[in-house]
Amino acid sequence: MTVTIDVHGFERDLRTGRQLVDANDLCGAEPYLRRAALACRGVPLQDIPQGALLSARAAVLTAQWLSAVEEYADLLIKLGDYERARTVLHDFVGDHPARERAWRGLLLACYHQGDLAAVVSTYRSARRALAEELGVEPGAELTVLYRSMLRRDPRLSRSRPACPQRPGPRTVPLGSFLEV
Repeated sequence: MTVTIDVHGFERDLRTGRQLVDANDLCGAEPYLRRAALACRGVPLQDIPQGALLSARAAVLTAQWLSAVEEYADLLIKLGDYERARTVLHDFVGDHPARERAWRGLLLACYHQGDLAAVVSTYRSARRALAEELGVEPGAELTVLYRSMLRRDPRLSRSRPACPQRPGPRTVPLGSFLEV
């Protein structure tokens, strides 16, 4: 039986994406964080017998992946790609309903699309999920954000930076290869 684990590729993409975000190269970071966010299919090391060491490594990889998905969604929001952020986060909070950072991102994506009804519905869903999963109310950051959205606080306005079109492959006119 052959097992292929691209842990190094995941960690490299996550590290590079984070470095590019830190350098304010959001467009450059997007493909790296996207690959890191999509790298996980199931529980890490789930088909391998685990002792304490591998179990701890699997827990670390899971935590890194959860963070990678949230960072990718945050990046999409910063880039103004609210629809894609909503798609990523809807799926994510369905599987990980106790992740307040993901709920925050989903609220922002809905708000920036002008969908106040979805903001209200999302906050209610977050509140219900956090109560069911953890027995707690949403934290202060999520609650303050929600109330700011209901007031349509102008500080929530975002510019929408666009990634410049990446040049495609250069084409050379056919005539340049022909001798005259």
